[in-house]
Amino acid sequence: MSKTENGHSLGVDPLLGYSSIYIRAVFVPLYMKIKGLSNVKEEVYGALDSFIAWELEYPLIVVKKALKRLEFEKEWKRIIQVINWIFSKGQGKTLGSYYTLLKH
Repeated sequence: MSKTENGHSLGVDPLLGYSSIYIRAVFVPLYMKIKGLSNVKEEVYGALDSFIAWELEYPLIVVKKALKRLEFEKEWKRIIQVINWIFSKGQGKTLGSYYTLLKH
């Protein structure tokens, strides 16, 4: 795997199956989209739905990174909304996805 100037790897993570560039490129727009919203459930769910509309696979790792950033900023209401949205999409119900959401 090659590295960028700041030491980040450019290849595909063997465990996640996503490239680190993809995760950063998708995480930032998702985070910015949900950060600027009001606490209205329909608005948050609509923004998250529009975010994943064109994804071929559910972007669990990207959503997990957004949750970690929201946790760092102590956005507890938004974290609860995002987690409820994850469950409403049928994600987080298997041991593997549940573990992915819990691990650091």
